[in-house]
Amino acid sequence: MMRENFNKLNDDIKLSQLSCTQKTNTQILSDWGIQGKLRTAPRIESVNWIAPNAPTIKVNTDGASKGNPGLAGIGSTFRVHNGDFLLTYCRAVVVTTSYWDECLAIIEAA
Repeated sequence: MMRENFNKLNDDIKLSQLSCTQKTNTQILSDWGIQGKLRTAPRIESVNWIAPNAPTIKVNTDGASKGNPGLAGIGSTFRVHNGDFLLTYCRAVVVTTSYWDECLAIIEAA
């Protein structure tokens, strides 16, 4: 079965290269008998970093976990009024929740 799918894939590639026909991803999946689900793309918005007034140092923190609870990590950046980085910091954390990771990032940056 897997060999047949591989051969079909090779045939599709050769056919598309020779005839320049274009199929959508969903058409290719359908040809292979795979039901695909189309999802709406997330909304993308522009985000700007706002510099602090001199001589203030701005600290941005983040924490995240893979799963909740799950393996986690935290990080921080320290920047001055002209945007230069003074320090960046990150580390892995034991299995925790995403809420605790966010809190821990803030606590360790302080």
